Amino acid sequence: MLTDPIPGHTFSYSDHFGVEATFRIEHPELKKDLLLPDVPAHGKPQTVMSTSTVISLGKAHLSHEHTLSVLSALKTHFKRSSVRARWELRTFIACVVSLVLVIVGTPWSPKGFTPLFVFLGAVMTWMGTTMFYVGFLYGGWEASVLQNVIEEMELYVQSIGS
Repeated sequence: MLTDPIPGHTFSYSDHFGVEATFRIEHPELKKDLLLPDVPAHGKPQTVMSTSTVISLGKAHLSHEHTLSVLSALKTHFKRSSVRARWELRTFIACVVSLVLVIVGTPWSPKGFTPLFVFLGAVMTWMGTTMFYVGFLYGGWEASVLQNVIEEMELYVQSIGS
């Protein structure tokens, strides 16, 4: 298996391992763990509370000013991530155009420059591919998640403002 150590070495064939995490949420006044019943916490018995119980205590929400501050920060990050994603997609297009120019121009280059053009082609292919999946796939995912959180925060602001 890839997670077993390489014979004669202290490291394995792969550095991709699964990670398991357990989060503990404690209410400061109740001093009770808010964990699911099937999540063990070092052998201690668990107290399970629903989120409605915590919210009904009246201290589980942000103030109106803090909520507006968080909402403003999210909107700023959304704009920055959109600008970054567009820049990455433009870089991808520039790499594709440059790669086509290198491929077309290579036959007319002096013989000694062919390895340089091959290297440039490889670099542009790598960079273009990276910019495409970072700008298109991750950029779209990030924008979608931020937009959902912003919409939920706006609904929250409306609910505490009225």
